[in-house]
Amino acid sequence: MRKALAILFALLLIPVSVKADGIGAGFNAIGPTGYATINAGVTTATTIESHSGRLFGVLVTAVGSNSMVCYDNASLAAGNIVMVLPASAAVGFYPFNMPVYNGITCAGSSTNPAVTISFS
Repeated sequence: MRKALAILFALLLIPVSVKADGIGAGFNAIGPTGYATINAGVTTATTIESHSGRLFGVLVTAVGSNSMVCYDNASLAAGNIVMVLPASAAVGFYPFNMPVYNGITCAGSSTNPAVTISFS
């Protein structure tokens, strides 16, 4: 019992970085701090952010027939996948809440949907 209480107390002392607006920063973010849009049919890779943080969700605003993929990468559509929208995803919001270590870059395709991506 004593050991369990000591571990619980130690966990409560883990520091959390907080921005001036009260929203946690980076991996500790509790809500998005920004968003980026990608138009339907963009054929080049699009970098959403180039630092660590969190991909909160994707709002599909126009349907595309391609499955859209985003990566944990500051500039290339390569590496660890942090988001996949299925092909022909319906218009609506898709939560992901994924941490990223390097940034967020989404692969381009002429058949990608139009999206708005929320992130921190």
